[in-house]
Amino acid sequence: MATTPKTGGARQSDWLVFEECGITRYSRENIVVVAGSGPLPTGTVLGKIAASGKYGVYDNAGTGGVETAAAILVEPIDATAGDVKAAAVVRLAKIAPGGLTWKSSLNAADKTAGLADLAANGIHTVREV
Repeated sequence: MATTPKTGGARQSDWLVFEECGITRYSRENIVVVAGSGPLPTGTVLGKIAASGKYGVYDNAGTGGVETAAAILVEPIDATAGDVKAAAVVRLAKIAPGGLTWKSSLNAADKTAGLADLAANGIHTVREV
């Protein structure tokens, strides 16, 4: 799955401005990223696959759940050969959208739709980096 990599490596601070943390890390959930998603940097926008509850790379033209942005990957992972457990921001956060990593085939309208999906979960855009 092709993504747009960041030069010099992506960092959480590229996109995560605020999250509801405390002891419970309320903004985050432990998720499973589906095999075949490839190597993914922090900040990758994910959709939740309805049939399995696992996550894949968000694709506004996709089907089965990945067409709705639902999470942002917290740490880099490699889900090329198998499913990978990971942490993701899924609610109540503020983000800088310029630091996110999107599937390379998405255009500006697709990204705007993805940001609207995330806003519906309380993940709001606050500034660019």
